[in-house]
Amino acid sequence: MNLKTWVESEYGRAMTIAKAIDVPPSFVSKMVNGEKAVPAQHCKAICKLTDGLVTCQELRPLDWHKYWPELSEQSIATLSVANHQTAGQVV
Repeated sequence: MNLKTWVESEYGRAMTIAKAIDVPPSFVSKMVNGEKAVPAQHCKAICKLTDGLVTCQELRPLDWHKYWPELSEQSIATLSVANHQTAGQVV
């Protein structure tokens, strides 16, 4: 799920993010609308606030792997398990 979808799905979520990461609501609006990039230092907090529905990879699609290389390792492990589980199934 992207940030815009998450914010727009319930009234007040933009303000919740603004308070959680200590930025003005106008900055959250700019992030939601793609006018400003989500600063890397706020990605983990947003991910946690959204219960993982909005990921660091979605917030920073071009460079997330530079900030959170452990997420690459998790993704590879998850794909490996998923591929192993479906290997014997007819799809």
